[in-house]
Amino acid sequence: MSGTSPPRHIARTLATIKKMKESLKKEFYKYLNRELPITQFEEFVYAQKDFEQEVGKENYLKLIGFNFTDKNASYQLDDLIFDDLISEGEFETWKLNRLLTQFIETEVDIDKKLDNFYSLYCRTYNRKGELENGYKFLGHLGLNYFFWMSEGYLKPSYGSKWDEELKKAKDDFEFYHSQLKPIAQKILKAIENKEIEIIKFGEYSISGDMKANLESDQIFKLKHKKRIL
Repeated sequence: MSGTSPPRHIARTLATIKKMKESLKKEFYKYLNRELPITQFEEFVYAQKDFEQEVGKENYLKLIGFNFTDKNASYQLDDLIFDDLISEGEFETWKLNRLLTQFIETEVDIDKKLDNFYSLYCRTYNRKGELENGYKFLGHLGLNYFFWMSEGYLKPSYGSKWDEELKKAKDDFEFYHSQLKPIAQKILKAIENKEIEIIKFGEYSISGDMKANLESDQIFKLKHKKRIL
């Protein structure tokens, strides 16, 4: 609602985010995305010379005193970060921006990238075990995942030669990428222009025009190459 202040812990988190250097935020993002093991994140925390100035005294003491060896350390550290340091919305925005940018830049591993978009599109369980909606605006990408390139699809049709057929299919990556790239660019631009704003995983606001364009029940249909037998 407009004209109201956010809860105190959210306001505190937002203030910390604005203060923190981008290079420092990136390490938090990498940890939250499970690219940085908790042991390496611990080393990163202890190695920062101006860490207290960046995160504030209270958060600094929480992190320095955190038990990184506890069996539930990852879950507890996630809570600490999201409660006091990085908003879930900002982390999710960073994650989506990076995935979309990587998709736009190259057709390499387009099959794996589309699988990622499909996972983000679907309803799934969050870190607290609660069922959350996915990002419906990713439907044109996620629902065009390459199911026909999976081993389970190819083996029954091609038997022992299934891997040869897979190689042929991968030769068409650029053909499919050229069709889907404009959709990824449109989503990325909408996020940059705040026509899509992420609040937390699966919760977001979207403008009417983008909703009509990206969340239509009519999913973009890929064109396929005709093979010469």
